[in-house]
Amino acid sequence: MVERRFNIKNIIYGVLFVSIIIFSFVWTSQKEGYFVDELFSYGLSNSYYVPFIQQKGEYINTYHSGEEIFQYLTVSDEDAFQFGSVWYNQSQDVHPPFYYALIHLVSSVFKETISPWIGIGVNYVFYILSMFLFFSIAKELCYEKRYAIIASVFFGISVGTINCLMFIRMYMMLLFWILLYTRMMIGFFKQERPLTKKHYIFICLVIICGFLTHYHFIIPAVILSGLYVMYLQLNKKTKDILYYVITCVAAAIGTQLIFGASFKHIFYGYRGVEAFDNAMNESVFARVGKMWGFVDQQLFGGCFWVIAISIIVAVVYICFKHRKEISLKKELENEALAGRDPISIIRWSIGITTLISFVLISKTAAYITARYLFGIYPLIILTVVFVIDYIDKYFKHRCMKYIVSILLMIGVILSYTVQEEPSYLYEDNAVVPNIIEEKYAGTNAIYVTDISYQYVSDSYALSMHDEIYIADYKTIDNLSWFDKDNQILLYVNEGALDPDNLESVNTIEDYISYAKNAGYSSCQYIGNTEFSVVYVLTRAE
Repeated sequence: MVERRFNIKNIIYGVLFVSIIIFSFVWTSQKEGYFVDELFSYGLSNSYYVPFIQQKGEYINTYHSGEEIFQYLTVSDEDAFQFGSVWYNQSQDVHPPFYYALIHLVSSVFKETISPWIGIGVNYVFYILSMFLFFSIAKELCYEKRYAIIASVFFGISVGTINCLMFIRMYMMLLFWILLYTRMMIGFFKQERPLTKKHYIFICLVIICGFLTHYHFIIPAVILSGLYVMYLQLNKKTKDILYYVITCVAAAIGTQLIFGASFKHIFYGYRGVEAFDNAMNESVFARVGKMWGFVDQQLFGGCFWVIAISIIVAVVYICFKHRKEISLKKELENEALAGRDPISIIRWSIGITTLISFVLISKTAAYITARYLFGIYPLIILTVVFVIDYIDKYFKHRCMKYIVSILLMIGVILSYTVQEEPSYLYEDNAVVPNIIEEKYAGTNAIYVTDISYQYVSDSYALSMHDEIYIADYKTIDNLSWFDKDNQILLYVNEGALDPDNLESVNTIEDYISYAKNAGYSSCQYIGNTEFSVVYVLTRAE
């Protein structure tokens, strides 16, 4: 009978897991366009010792081939598995190299291919592993095991997690390392015997991998480690503290040996400088409020406080309605204070880590955007579920399970209703490339710009052209660079139309006038990319 129940339970878990994967695939299969940072993920991973395409020889007022841009985004036979190039490119950027190395690895297998599935495929590996880790953590720390299942489904299908999965950056990989480190620390909190050499080696490896995926890993890792050291101190395990600190120092040295540019990135790179400036100058309350708005929208459908108040009202009602049946289990608190309930101590440690990490990331993030919080989304979900589980443990009543389940699922549904769809589909960004691929592949193009990095945002579309002339908006007064072509495409970058940023201003009407002066009788608008407006210029036959 026990074995049969075990098999049924595993079948249910398997069905839930497959359902979550199918649900995520429904969204990821719809991704078409790219955000500029996603194209940088491909370029920095695959360009052979050229981190930024605008640094390759003369950039402005010169001709560039579409093949040159295509090679920036993909891997050729000659450049496959050149991980030294990845290390070099990232030393010139602001992020560590591990995620880019994986993108390069997959791109080296699928040579000369531009596809969102290269990046999403890497993310899926960490998404699946993260779901197993999340369930493992929730199952071990929830007194009511049903909450572990609820929390895991909530994590797997929330808009926030799907956003993280679809965004072709290192955040899903970061989320995995944070969860793995958390799972590892849970085991150490519960460990009564001294840690072995294998444990310390594992700690060292996880810290190195997490740090060299994204520098934000160090924030929750340091906080949770500090709480663990305090726990060891309370239990007078001085030798264990010494070994743990030595291991962390060894990991720090290891990160420098593997990727020496990380120190420069953090303390002297422009992202590091921005983080310190934000920490010193920005209002903590304003930033925390805005960043919490992303969490509320993407995890709770903008109804976090409604859900929280509803649970409080339910607790009050149950206490009043069934006051004779309810047993307040205050011995749990006494056990936790006495150190006899490591589960409570671990849950408090995760909650404190989540809170402090959220505030620090919100305060130091380069931009007020959800992506910087992706790594701690599972910790936020766990903390909320721990609070609910704690309430349920004190006020034992079956109604709580149904109330919580319904409210959390309402939160997930509303998160899709409020946001309508996950953020990183970028269907609009695919419109122009699809038109070019269908009608204008192999034509020449003129690209008018004032901001070099935005050139990369159009790199996918530009790679389909035969030749592209990059024109400086300050000196442009004609469009005669392809005077023998009957048809070309004109890209005008948004910066070249912004009067607040220009010494001399050209309007769209000016560019149309330049086109007519160059002999183009027709100027047809075909669409907007992320940063540019695109026209087809045609000469009269």
